[in-house]
Amino acid sequence: MIIMCTKNQFHSLLKRLLFRYSIKKALYNRRKFRSFFTFLMISIGTPMNSVVLASSNIAYVYDGDTLTLESGEKVRLVQIDTPELSPAECYGIQARDLLRKMIGTSTIELRKEPASANKDYNKRLLRYVFVGSINLNLELVKQGAAAPRFYNGEKGKYAKQLLAAAQIAKKNKVGLWKDCPSTKLDPSRAIDTGPANSKAVDKSDRPTSDSNIITPGAFCSEGNLGVKAFSIKGVEYTCKASATEDRLRWRR
Repeated sequence: MIIMCTKNQFHSLLKRLLFRYSIKKALYNRRKFRSFFTFLMISIGTPMNSVVLASSNIAYVYDGDTLTLESGEKVRLVQIDTPELSPAECYGIQARDLLRKMIGTSTIELRKEPASANKDYNKRLLRYVFVGSINLNLELVKQGAAAPRFYNGEKGKYAKQLLAAAQIAKKNKVGLWKDCPSTKLDPSRAIDTGPANSKAVDKSDRPTSDSNIITPGAFCSEGNLGVKAFSIKGVEYTCKASATEDRLRWRR
């Protein structure tokens, strides 16, 4: 069917069609924008301390505040600090052993602290470590194996709880606050517990044979660092640090 119309009528009809098209396009774009906006708000609304990574495969707990996942990714427990193992500091071994015990074979959850960077200068993930509902960072402080450490003054969501827990542990002489009495509670600095007691010997990775026979490539302890030993074939090995992992091994 052919519709006859004047030039003015044609222009008027064209304008109406273009107007309807623009309205439909605007409504379509509005729906798209609304969907995108909803997605954006959900994303922004998701807490930054939500679970970033969950794993039941912990390759190694190096010390009280550092662990390695089976993937090779290293994790530094954020907002706390524990005594070092190298050089050996007071309560370093106990802090590491406590973290190992608390994790056991459990599935862990890693949660980010919004006030801190994603990784530290050593490229380790900065995270809270949870086993179920238990915040291990906070639990280490409660049990006197760690102290709060607010790097560059960054106080996270658990800062008040961490500081309060440390004050209670120090007052009650729990953990390092008993064994390392000269330790000061100063969240602006790394914890300094002083040198390890000579009686605190790390036996967790020592060769069990009385004849000091070791397995080449096996893990060795901080107490054996630099020590020489022999394999069953009589080859001499030394307990050395590795450039690729946070462990000591018997190497040639």
